[in-house]
Amino acid sequence: MTKAYLSAGLAVLTGSASGLGYAMAEQCCQHGSKIVILSDIRQEALDTAVERLQQQFTNVKVVGFLCDVSVASSVEQLLFSIQSKFPTVPITFLAANAGVLLPKSTVLTGRMEEWEMT
Repeated sequence: MTKAYLSAGLAVLTGSASGLGYAMAEQCCQHGSKIVILSDIRQEALDTAVERLQQQFTNVKVVGFLCDVSVASSVEQLLFSIQSKFPTVPITFLAANAGVLLPKSTVLTGRMEEWEMT
C-alpha cells in the first residue's frame, strides 16, 4: 500500500483499541494516513488508544467511535458517523479486525451464541 493511497482518504479499523487492530492503526499513521478512525466496544480503551496515537502522530487526525460489529445497527451507525464527520473524504482503507476469542470455546464445543459474538 502506498502513502498516496493512504493519504487520499481515511482509514477505518474495527477492534482497534488494542492488539492487532491498534498495531494496524499505528501503521496507517506511520505510512501516510491523514485521518484514522478507530472503533471498539470498550470506551475507555478506545479513548486511551485515540489519545496515544494522537500524541504520537500529531500530523494525523485520530478519531474514535464505539462500535459493536456483532450488531448490524452499530456498524451502520459507525458508517453514518464517519460520513457525517467527514462527508467529502472517501474511506480508502478498511480493516475489519474486531472479534472476540472465547478461550474455552472450540469448533466442536462452542455454543451458537459464542460463535455469533466471535
